[in-house]
Amino acid sequence: MEKIKTARRSLEVYNFSLFDKNDMNTRMDYCNINNNDLYDVLKNNIPQYFENIGPEKLSKKTIKIDSDGANTVFKSNSKLRIITGKIKIGDDDGKEIEHTKGAKKQTVVYVKQKGVYAHRPFFFMIIIPKNKKTGFIVLEKEGYYSCKKIFCKALSILIKDKMSGLLFRDENYVEDEIIKNFIEKGEYNSINISRKNLPRDLCDKYFGGYEEGGEYELELVLRTKKGTDFKDVTKQKILNNMENYDGFFNTKEFEDIGFDDSTSLKVVSTFDGTTKTIDLSDSMKIRPYYTISVELDNKGFADFESIRNEAIGLVKGFNLGLL
Repeated sequence: MEKIKTARRSLEVYNFSLFDKNDMNTRMDYCNINNNDLYDVLKNNIPQYFENIGPEKLSKKTIKIDSDGANTVFKSNSKLRIITGKIKIGDDDGKEIEHTKGAKKQTVVYVKQKGVYAHRPFFFMIIIPKNKKTGFIVLEKEGYYSCKKIFCKALSILIKDKMSGLLFRDENYVEDEIIKNFIEKGEYNSINISRKNLPRDLCDKYFGGYEEGGEYELELVLRTKKGTDFKDVTKQKILNNMENYDGFFNTKEFEDIGFDDSTSLKVVSTFDGTTKTIDLSDSMKIRPYYTISVELDNKGFADFESIRNEAIGLVKGFNLGLL
């Protein structure tokens, strides 16, 4: 029996609300907009509408619902009021790119021409609770590949067109108290410290020279091994800085390496069996990414049913009574 392949993925979670363009302070009741329910509008329109949005409206990218043979990967559940599926984001970077096979003696398999879109699939879930004014969006993130910008832009265009010109706004979903538990009581997998936009002297020091227009990043990953955890004093310092940011690890040793107040920091922590990557960058704007393990399909991407089950389990764990 062939072993099922698995891999780690991240899930991003966002809140969203609808507003009248003349009143951006009052969330609208999306269950009844001129007798239209947002759940029904999205369920009935997303597949065809997304495919018809041109790249000129999506930063030169395309979006469409993925398919498995003749069937689209798109499900809805009227009882739970959730819509799940896979989208494919198409990207033409305007370049000819060689695709090769082999590590040493590389053979060119084909060349992607200008104007040809490479498509990457992503899982999505939209939750539209009854008698609420705030919905939820869960999106797959693979490494640095994210569909958030294009997905939310497409959703915004659809809603504005089909819901009387209403405006869509999303924001990060942050569980303040739960995040504190991960920081204070969790078992740290790692602390990742990084700095971009390195000055010339650090480029000379680490890369042997500075290239005009080049992009450089300095990263330090702190890990413990063999069951050892980070000390409470480190966890408390990070927790304190969540409310009163004044930079992490402000010591001469870290400054000598090249880290300063612009340094970003991520904590990978496990609490109650769940692992989260908590991004504490940008003066402590907390952006939690939820790390999950999923089965892979025959193309090497996340299996739809596997990641769908993980996403539903994650949302149930918020204890918000959504599912």
